[in-house]
Amino acid sequence: MVGKSTFLSAVAGDQQISVVLTLPVSDPAGAADFVQHVSQRGDPLFHQYLMPQEFAARFGANAGDYAALKEWAAADGLTISQESIARTCLTVRGTVSQFETLFNTQINNYRSPAGDQFYSASSKLSVPGALASRLSGIVGLTSSKHSAPLVKVGKILGENPAEAANPEDKTADSGSGPGGSYSPADLQRADFIPTFGNLDKTAVVAVFEQGGFTESDVVKFLDKNKLPHRKVTPVSVNGPDNLQTGSFVGQA
Repeated sequence: MVGKSTFLSAVAGDQQISVVLTLPVSDPAGAADFVQHVSQRGDPLFHQYLMPQEFAARFGANAGDYAALKEWAAADGLTISQESIARTCLTVRGTVSQFETLFNTQINNYRSPAGDQFYSASSKLSVPGALASRLSGIVGLTSSKHSAPLVKVGKILGENPAEAANPEDKTADSGSGPGGSYSPADLQRADFIPTFGNLDKTAVVAVFEQGGFTESDVVKFLDKNKLPHRKVTPVSVNGPDNLQTGSFVGQA
């Protein structure tokens, strides 16, 4: 983002900012395995969630590393504003000048191509040797927003979704729907949705449709995207009881 933006000025050295220092969990493979089990319907551990203290005992970051991180922050004049029970993150507060000195960088104000103003470190950070082996990340030396657009506007109407859309392909930058818009097959890739967590097929999902819909559109959408047909029951909300008005749809 910095490379695509316009430099405005250096951030005032006395400006206070918060930075989150993150540490890795003690057993990454075990934590990932637990997430799979607790999210998979039918598994003995399904929805058997852990309390924060239990998570800390099983997967929390190294206690010695966390203590050393707190000592380092205090010694360098930073204020500890929030601690993590699992010891996976430590939020510290200080001035821009302090963080510039600690991480050997310059923090500047920029204007993005979209016109938004933000501050950010202008170069790759230099992490002190005492922290390098303990930290997994540093969050907060930029205020820019990194987000993917929630929708892609199709330029061509009447197009059918691509037959070979691959939800696992995380490198594609456009959807497989009409005009490059997103189809359901793209959602898992776009939102990094994992494959665990099968839904109960008796569950009811409510969808609010303000502009109305026609049943044939729903059928075509499901057919073209190779989705199973489910019972759709229109429920009128403050309007005539028909499919052409804004309605509340219960989908089982």
